[in-house]
Amino acid sequence: MNAPLRRPDSGVSDLIGTILIVILVIGLAAVIAAFLMPNLLHKSAYIAGDVAATSIVQPNGQPIEVMTFLPQAGDPFYVIGQKKPQGGYPISVRVLSPDGRKITVNCTDITGNPYGKNLFIYPANRPGAGPCDMCINETPPSGAMRPMTIGKWTLQLIDEESHILAMSRSDINITKGTTSLPRVGGMLGGNVYYSDCTVISPNVATAAINSTPGPGNMSYRTFNGVNQYMEYPNDPNLRFTGDMAISIWLQPQDLGNPGNSGYWHTIIGKGILYSNSTEYDNYQLVAIGNKLYFEWNNVDGSHYHTQTNAAALTQGAWQYVTVNVQQNGQPQLYVNGVLQASTTYTGNVPNAGSTTTATVTLQDNNYPVKVGKQNSDSQPFYYEGNIGNLALYNRPLTSNEIQQNYQSYSA
Repeated sequence: MNAPLRRPDSGVSDLIGTILIVILVIGLAAVIAAFLMPNLLHKSAYIAGDVAATSIVQPNGQPIEVMTFLPQAGDPFYVIGQKKPQGGYPISVRVLSPDGRKITVNCTDITGNPYGKNLFIYPANRPGAGPCDMCINETPPSGAMRPMTIGKWTLQLIDEESHILAMSRSDINITKGTTSLPRVGGMLGGNVYYSDCTVISPNVATAAINSTPGPGNMSYRTFNGVNQYMEYPNDPNLRFTGDMAISIWLQPQDLGNPGNSGYWHTIIGKGILYSNSTEYDNYQLVAIGNKLYFEWNNVDGSHYHTQTNAAALTQGAWQYVTVNVQQNGQPQLYVNGVLQASTTYTGNVPNAGSTTTATVTLQDNNYPVKVGKQNSDSQPFYYEGNIGNLALYNRPLTSNEIQQNYQSYSA
């Protein structure tokens, strides 16, 4: 059989066609890769500089330390959220705490080129700041601030175009601060926060957010004493069986008159009142007139309360209250950093039981935590006034920590 006739140049044409198809496929692949995987084609930012722990003197004269960063070399950049950026890579700032938290720095007043400026990274103390907010600025912070946790901190700069680290330094050693954070803390917008900065939102939030910052730019809620309160669902971080501390700022507006129901005002409690005589409290803090009253159930179910012997609260004034509970010890009640003389009694009626030296071993329960109201509709004992910074610890606070909170309007 004769072979079919072919034009002499047909092989060349086929080869050229194949090459063009290959080029087209490669080009399409490059376009798709650029669309789907921009990080492969994007040069990530490089930034270098010095980091340090820098001492800042608080208004009370006590020094605490914050982080500083002096960018010295690398690509042009700007911090996301800064004023008047001059171009370059968009950079977000993140810090890693000694206790494992990852906190994105979410406030800045930096202007222009950050290179050559000593940048301060510190817990935010602006109005409305939450317990996990942090700022980075080119001027040192002023006013009272929450102390940072003692230990090694890491500063990370993240290139938000490629989502790659532009810098990471883990050699910032904070030595002047707090030894540990509360198990939960807050009140910004009614939320409280785990120590890792995740949120526990309230089930009920009828107390009004006050638009005027409190002392130290404190956020707070106003309770009308009639029907407003906060309720948080039962949560393991809100339950205590051993050591604990309640750390809270409040401004009572009506401490009531002796002998009537308006004389009792519940500040915070975790428990329930089944009847006038059957009560189960993991813990409960109450203002009874101008005295402080702390009550609890021991693990055997027996009920006790500790009450200040003399007036401890001042109507209309902001004051800082701390309750220290140490397992197998006696509760301690502090107001504005001063330990108050108190007496412990049996039962849940002030001064009605016998005096005792019973030691605390808290009984756990599964009831919600209420702020500004007792866990009872028949005897709600609503609080009237303002409640600001709040924190719950799984250990007693030291006298130095109590003073530091009092001087810095922290909890």
